[in-house]
Amino acid sequence: CKEFRRMYKGDCLIMAQIGIKQLISLRKYRKQLKDRPQGTSVLFIPVIQHPLLLAITGPFLSFLLALCLLIYISIRKKKAYIYTRDSWNAIGFTFFSQLRKKIIAKIPSTSEDDYKGLAKRLYAALLNLLDRAVLSKAYCIGVPSYLMLKEIVLRRGIIPVGRVIQIPPGINFKNINFKENVIMRARRRNRDKYIIGFIGSLSWWQGVDIL
Repeated sequence: CKEFRRMYKGDCLIMAQIGIKQLISLRKYRKQLKDRPQGTSVLFIPVIQHPLLLAITGPFLSFLLALCLLIYISIRKKKAYIYTRDSWNAIGFTFFSQLRKKIIAKIPSTSEDDYKGLAKRLYAALLNLLDRAVLSKAYCIGVPSYLMLKEIVLRRGIIPVGRVIQIPPGINFKNINFKENVIMRARRRNRDKYIIGFIGSLSWWQGVDIL
C-alpha cells in the first residue's frame, strides 16, 4: 500500500480473505493492523480456506467484487489500480475492460502439485482454465521468479498478453526480533560453517532443494 500511495497518490483498500480460525483470532489481527499506513482500509471476507474450494467459489466472489468496484468508481469518478494474488481472485476483474487494464494479477505457483490422484486432476483442470483466462486478458502478470513464469507458460500452454513483472516474496526483518541473537549464537558455536535459514512452505517452487 505504501508503494501504491506513493505512486498514485490515493487511498488503498485491502480485501483480505480470512478463514474460520483467523476469524476467531480477529482481535489479534486488528491489533496488528493498527500500524497500517495512513489512508489504508481493510475489509475482511470470511471464506473456507481450502485451495480446491477457493478455486471453485473464488471466481464468483471475484466477479461480485469487480462489479461492486466498477459501480463505485463509475459513481465517484475515481481511478482504480488493482493487485490480486491467485487467478481465482483475478478472474472476475478481467471480465470488465475498464478494470483489466488496471490489474496486476500475481500467479504465485502451480499449486496442483500439492495434491495427488483425483483431487490433483480436478484442481489442475480448474487452475488451467483460470490461469489461461487471466494470462490472456490481464494488463500485467506478476510472478515470484522468471523460472516460475517458464513453468506456468509450459503447463498452461499460453504466453501472457500483458506485461510480466517479478514480485519476489518479501520478509520484513523488523518483525523478526530474535534473528540477531539467533545468528550471533550460531556463529559462536560454528565459526567455520555457513548459517542458512529458510522461511516458507516446503513446496518445490520455494526452492528448498536448491538451498
